[in-house]
Amino acid sequence: MKKLQRQEDLKLAHKVEQHLREWGVSRGDLILAGVSGGPDSICLLHLLKTVSESFPISLHVAHLNHGLRGKESMADARFVQDLCHEWKIPVAVESGAVSVLAKQKRLSLQVAAREARYTFFERIADKIQCCWIALGHTADDQAETFLLRLLRGAGSKGLSSIPLQREIQATSDTKLRIIRPLLNVERKQVLDYLKARSIPYRLDPSNLKPFYLRNRLRQEVIPLLRSHYNPKLIETLCRTAKLLGEEQDFLQAQASQMLTQIQVKASGPGMVLDRNGFIKFHRALQRVILRKSIERIKGNLVGVTYRHLEDALCLIREGKAGSHLKMPGGVSVRLVYDRCWIYLGRGGFITRMEEIALSIPGEVHSPSLGFVAKTRLEENHVSSDERACAAFDYEKIHPPFTIRGRRPGDYFFPYGMGGKRKKLQDFFVDHKVPRHERDRIPLLTASEGILWVVGWRLDGRFIASPDSRKIMVVEFKQAKV
Repeated sequence: MKKLQRQEDLKLAHKVEQHLREWGVSRGDLILAGVSGGPDSICLLHLLKTVSESFPISLHVAHLNHGLRGKESMADARFVQDLCHEWKIPVAVESGAVSVLAKQKRLSLQVAAREARYTFFERIADKIQCCWIALGHTADDQAETFLLRLLRGAGSKGLSSIPLQREIQATSDTKLRIIRPLLNVERKQVLDYLKARSIPYRLDPSNLKPFYLRNRLRQEVIPLLRSHYNPKLIETLCRTAKLLGEEQDFLQAQASQMLTQIQVKASGPGMVLDRNGFIKFHRALQRVILRKSIERIKGNLVGVTYRHLEDALCLIREGKAGSHLKMPGGVSVRLVYDRCWIYLGRGGFITRMEEIALSIPGEVHSPSLGFVAKTRLEENHVSSDERACAAFDYEKIHPPFTIRGRRPGDYFFPYGMGGKRKKLQDFFVDHKVPRHERDRIPLLTASEGILWVVGWRLDGRFIASPDSRKIMVVEFKQAKV
């Protein structure tokens, strides 16, 4: 029996080593193990220690005392310190005011504890110059997460549950990867492993309290489903999560590619999508693209539910031009002609831009619109690019030169229209310039009137030609933040 158990233990260690190699862990790499003192993290640490004997890796342990269980939390921290000392593994132990964080950010204690824990792990990893953080999640955690999210109505992304490994944004330039070598190992195997080797561990009494939904799933629902419906429930749910995760990876990659095709450049902040292009995509891709867009603008998807996404998709597909929708976190979705604008707050939309005097040569900044305008004089001919650079015959224009926003009655003689006069308002309407963007468009003016509707059209009367003896060049660039 002991020989059989030893073989199972070796299989487990081999499985962990295989995962490490597949993920790209190299000989001599340093791995930071998050250890709470519970059976899962202690088993992980012992397995990593065992693997290090044949596959040279270095280990460091991080333990955060959440301060939620008083003396018991302190005992957990001492236990981890003593065990690491016995196993000759460096350890970092700190205490965190999780309850204070929860109140400040209006989070549940569980969410606040998780946020504090990951922040701590990232900081220690940065300090010891480590790019791998190993956590002890098991197949049981995966199955519980799957059921928990299923009951809350998650989609395929949520149901793919806990990833085996993922990259996280670190505070430094170092790429950090979260790895979970035990995610395909059931908790019973973990407990058997520890029992066979007489390895001690700590138990968290809060895991037995029935008022947490996860605890009720673990203690009531999963045993019932296992005994009455599927003895291999954990394995089945983990396999389903894996399949959904792989399909979600494909969808995410496709959505990123499609997003680059329909994203439109605009002078305003936020993201602008080609509405017609968006509508042509499959509904599943539309949903993923919308999620990606909101996440880029907002920084996360906290508070954004299925209902919010469906309302936004309905607006994009069926809404009329000018319609808009407000979403959690200050995100807005607005339809403007054949475009869909996704932005935060007011989107930087202003009622009127300030008037700025322009000297020749010179340089001016517009903080409200985020641009820099530079002017210079040339004697040789310079070609104009009405998007960002314009060249004018300096002998045909006179100061004062200014950059300003539009005014009632503005007009100019657009290049390419045979010298015909055009009201600025009519020009904007003809070119489907969104109403809220019109006040953001800078106008370069001289005493003769509008020289350039920046980014859109030059006045044809003043454009420099090869015969021009003196040329005023004006360039607009985005200001560096």
